[in-house]
Amino acid sequence: PTAFIRSWLISSVPKAARLSALRRVLATPQRVHRPHRWSGRPSPPPWFSSEVFRTLRAGVLIGLVTLVACASPSADPTAPLSVETGAVSISPVPLRFTLKDGGELQFLSLAPTSWGLSQAPRHRVYAVPGSGCNGLANIALDYFRGLRHGEVIVPHKRHVDASRWQGTGARCTPAFEREDNLAGWSEDAAAFIVWHMKEYPPRADQPVVLMGISEGAELLTVLARQVPQARILILVGSSGLDPFEALGIQAHKIGAPTFVDQLLQRTSDTRYADDYQWAGRSLGYWRRLVAWRYSQALLETPQFLWLGFGGQDDAVPLAALRRFESIASERKRSVCLVVFDDADHGLQARGSDAPLQFFWSLVADAVERSDPMKACPTWARR
Repeated sequence: PTAFIRSWLISSVPKAARLSALRRVLATPQRVHRPHRWSGRPSPPPWFSSEVFRTLRAGVLIGLVTLVACASPSADPTAPLSVETGAVSISPVPLRFTLKDGGELQFLSLAPTSWGLSQAPRHRVYAVPGSGCNGLANIALDYFRGLRHGEVIVPHKRHVDASRWQGTGARCTPAFEREDNLAGWSEDAAAFIVWHMKEYPPRADQPVVLMGISEGAELLTVLARQVPQARILILVGSSGLDPFEALGIQAHKIGAPTFVDQLLQRTSDTRYADDYQWAGRSLGYWRRLVAWRYSQALLETPQFLWLGFGGQDDAVPLAALRRFESIASERKRSVCLVVFDDADHGLQARGSDAPLQFFWSLVADAVERSDPMKACPTWARR
């Protein structure tokens, strides 16, 4: 349990169901891994986790589960980007972007020079992170090292200090909780990316990729409409299903089906304002999540679609991914669905981020091909 446990009581779930869910949580089944040769390099623990799904665990609601190193002191976040000979030379220091309504978000901008490489970036990836209010500056270079030959731009939500880790399960600020929802986040992220593309246009030979990690994947179809230049949409730790549908599958998986009914009852009750806290989030967040639709739009987007998923993901149910896989056949373009059998939500396996880095290597290869699907393993094509 964490600070996000709220009003949905354990007593609302039958005792037998709670015990059954707890056994599943504690169980650690072993699976045969696909025959890939991982590097075995240790990595920081996964830093993102979809709070929507982690709120359901052992029959109770828990909040954000993130594990990263402590934050380092913040440098000057107003330092401007410097552009020289087509390459952006920066360090992983948070920069600031002011939104039209006067709000502000921070972002990270990485380039080959950030990793000590003296080359022009081959591609540009806009990576939209998952839920919560932890800054990613301290792990970005290691986490994204598989994409080090290109630019990686990482916007953060409003009221998030990109250089600061708040702590595992720590509660976010009231301002963050009040404004955190998929609709507002998608508008902010789209405004930022459109601005960044205009201020720092990529070279004609530099492909653009939109990536969503965990909850961030649910924004991709909105962003794709604003950035038609993007060639590939990449989902990491996301099933591709609408979040409410996936949430329902997760609730049944852990023996807490009544949560969905209670969520619908509470979000439809007009006596409660959007800022009312329930199950670790504001009702404004839950109301927008219930209404959020993007799965069908994923099937209709003209971009190539890639998904990286862990077979041992306890935040997003594998059944949700299989459901999306079954409807992906309707898509005109093939889908590259890379599932790592023994990896978790962050594509970590056995204390190593080798599955994640392997996936990045596939992505980096795909981006530079005229047909990105030729970089997709044959067993992952759908």
